[in-house]
Amino acid sequence: MSVLQETWGGGDVDFKEKKLSNTDYFAILKEDLQVASDIAEKNCAKAQENYVGQYNKKSTVSTFNVGDLVLILIPDSSHKIISQWHGPAVVTAILSPNIYRVASDNGSVRTLHANDLRLYISRVNSIGVIFENDSDMGEINFCPIKNDVPDSVAEIKKLDLSFLPTSRAKELRDLLLRHASVFNDKPGSCKTFQHQINLKEGFEPKRQRAYRIPEKLKPEINRQ
Repeated sequence: MSVLQETWGGGDVDFKEKKLSNTDYFAILKEDLQVASDIAEKNCAKAQENYVGQYNKKSTVSTFNVGDLVLILIPDSSHKIISQWHGPAVVTAILSPNIYRVASDNGSVRTLHANDLRLYISRVNSIGVIFENDSDMGEINFCPIKNDVPDSVAEIKKLDLSFLPTSRAKELRDLLLRHASVFNDKPGSCKTFQHQINLKEGFEPKRQRAYRIPEKLKPEINRQ
């Protein structure tokens, strides 16, 4: 105690004249430390209140629905203070306004706060090619090319109009055959009027990069 007292008070030239007993010295030191602790606690509370106010200015409440795809913020196993987004996972239940139960692809189920979740938006800056012999995607609907468009006259002649009287059926079929170029499945363009899009004054179009196509897929894309 004496060594500590002399070490801390050695820089005071009048230390010998106002030297106190060890008990009185540490009692005063305890009071000073308590005052410093109270001041630090008040400043900490004030700073924390300021931080919360600044954060809430731009913060928004994240809400998710059952079935939404989300990303999960998980701490990195290789670093203590780093976390990474993993997923996508599926929201299976809403336990409270900010607590959700989430199921991952590997079968694990987690209960997480909304701050640890982020809505998953799939990327669209890529091109996928489906080959004709692929069956994983099921039935694929596509826009027919020019050679695949059936003959409109033949299709009109095969129409079943038995629900109409004979005279009415003949009249309707003649009308369709007379305008066979209109009643067909061939894609066309409207030439009855011109459409104009008025842009804002000073607008400059943004130049966007074209999607890059892998060389391996170019022959199949050109064929389709």
